Amino acid sequence: MNENERFKIYPINKYDKAILESYMKKYHDLIKIYKSRPNNISDAQYKRVSSIVLGITELYNTQLTVFEQNLIKLSWWQCEDEKTICNALGSSVLTVKAFQEKILCLVADATGYVR
Repeated sequence: MNENERFKIYPINKYDKAILESYMKKYHDLIKIYKSRPNNISDAQYKRVSSIVLGITELYNTQLTVFEQNLIKLSWWQCEDEKTICNALGSSVLTVKAFQEKILCLVADATGYVR
């Protein structure tokens, strides 16, 4: 493992996948919470938001390929449909699904997700 591969791939189940996908979809909203720290958020909640934001940011910027970064943008941040994602990335549905699964497994480690 080179220095840019800090996070490990851990297997996830269907329940984990749903939660991790929600982290990815809410990422930009969580950044706003992280930056502004609303008064109505407890220290524990803020720490969790911080772990998610910093983990996804570090993973995205240091360990993922351009293909994987684009897949994140299209899949979770722009919420494009499967056909659009495959066409934009020039990949098959199976390839896209495999990389989405890989990314979510890395997100689990990067965010400190506890199963």
